[in-house]
Amino acid sequence: MAIVDAEGRVFGRWNLLDALVAVFVVGLIPLAYGAYALFRAPAAQLAAVEPAKVLGTGNYQVTVRGINLRPYMRVSFGDHQGRTYKFMDPTRADIDVDAIEPGSYDVILYDHAQERSRLVQAFTVEAPAKATVEVDLLGMVTNVPAATIGRLTAGSDLPGLGQIQRVGKASPSVTKVTMGAGRLFELPVSGSVSLPMVVRAKCELVAKNGFAICVALGVNLMPDVIVQVPSSVGTVFFQVDQIRTVANPRQLEVRVRLVGDRESLARLRVGDREDQSFAAIAPVPSVAAAAETIPAQSGVSVSINVNAQGSIDPILAAGNVATRDVTLLVPGEETAGRWSYAGRDLQVGGQLTFKTQDYALRGSVLSVGPAR
Repeated sequence: MAIVDAEGRVFGRWNLLDALVAVFVVGLIPLAYGAYALFRAPAAQLAAVEPAKVLGTGNYQVTVRGINLRPYMRVSFGDHQGRTYKFMDPTRADIDVDAIEPGSYDVILYDHAQERSRLVQAFTVEAPAKATVEVDLLGMVTNVPAATIGRLTAGSDLPGLGQIQRVGKASPSVTKVTMGAGRLFELPVSGSVSLPMVVRAKCELVAKNGFAICVALGVNLMPDVIVQVPSSVGTVFFQVDQIRTVANPRQLEVRVRLVGDRESLARLRVGDREDQSFAAIAPVPSVAAAAETIPAQSGVSVSINVNAQGSIDPILAAGNVATRDVTLLVPGEETAGRWSYAGRDLQVGGQLTFKTQDYALRGSVLSVGPAR
């Protein structure tokens, strides 16, 4: 048989032109593969993350290392995508990560279309150590049935909050209620009583918005806040009035010049006390001639400058407006070299309000010092 017949077919089957085309196509295969291997983008791959562990206290910057990294990629930590992707070179990128919950996370590399590489459980956020402090909370347990109030005594535990240190005298229940911006009302609650007390509480220090906050039972402890607490008489509501350090308060003499109308100043009496029956720690003797003392749960006593002759200094008046100098005996605390009482700084020239059940007077502090 002829290799090429009269019609130009190879071996009687293929046209010569068809054979040349077939050879050309077959020759294109290795050429195409070579072009693909030469020009294709090499696969990106993650190799490591630095640091592999961080403390969960805020935002952090993480470096990922690998091969064939590109500027248009992105990295996520589990379901949390990095806020930025700063391409440094094909082996490194820096990632800004917003705060995420403690735990272990996969580090995942994406391009514009899909996942390209993954490091399983390669990034760990550790919970910060919890700083716990003790403070004394002065306040009231409210809305307690009168029949069971006697079971809340000094030494009793309030689980999750702390231990009762002292209790005062029960009174008809009154709850402070916030109604509108800056409006605080004291509303009576029928059929129950309130019990003033001092609670030695343990709370966690939590950083929030640049401040350290004391948290117990999930509540930020601050004046007028209500904490729901389990107790031996069931769940009770403890309303915080003051927060103090656990250091024993020191008795201070605070001279104050009170200002007001004559009728209000005339109400001042030796032995008057501030309207916070749980505020004081020990009896405060009156400076009056009588041997009378203030009960142990009293807050602040007032002595109205009894002079050497045993009479009261006169009221200084201008029209119906008058001033009167008084000496307050207060349980104070010293913090960073400064005295304070009930969350109020005691500084010469500072303002101080003296409030009882019958009147409220404001004045300027003239002197502060330990009681003699």
